[in-house]
Amino acid sequence: MDADAREHDDFTSADFVRFQSPRIDTRLGIHVGAFGLVNMLFNRGLLSPGDAALRRERLDWFNAAFANPEDRVPGIFTRYPRAVSWFNRASSAHLIEAMGPHCDILDRHGIAWEQVQSMRPQHVVYEDEHQILVAPAEAFTRA
Repeated sequence: MDADAREHDDFTSADFVRFQSPRIDTRLGIHVGAFGLVNMLFNRGLLSPGDAALRRERLDWFNAAFANPEDRVPGIFTRYPRAVSWFNRASSAHLIEAMGPHCDILDRHGIAWEQVQSMRPQHVVYEDEHQILVAPAEAFTRA
């Protein structure tokens, strides 16, 4: 977790919010986000038909609600494959609230998740009205 990020119950002071696994995925080297965690359950065939339909409906809603950074900056995820997204709290209250169904699916499957906050995560590689994309520090070191 970013040194500036922490789990917190009062999100009124945070500029940015993220929903993620509390543990780093050793294969990916990141805290997988709630979308990724639900997608892993789906890809492994572990979601009930109802949860699979809810996942699809919520993904469609999110895709319509805000921009995919890849659409605005083609190749950004190729350049920064371990980058993670954070919601801008000031402009994305509706998006943060809409994460509830994803978190409910994770709870039903016993998958741990946390909501973390940061005043300003470091190494921002993309920003729009609703989100920032943050790459790990090692993405900027040269061999």
